[in-house]
Amino acid sequence: MSKTPLSKTSQDEQDNAMPPFFKSWRSIYVLVVVNLATLITLFYLLTRHYS
Repeated sequence: MSKTPLSKTSQDEQDNAMPPFFKSWRSIYVLVVVNLATLITLFYLLTRHYS
């Protein structure tokens, strides 16, 4: 049995791959942080309203 890798792309090409839906990985991270802040604010307001 041979032990050849399944993928023929180099490690550098995989490291520099672009994200699927945004221009950069930074924009994905910004979206995640904004989403988290929105959820925290929403849950805080709901807790204050119903307590």
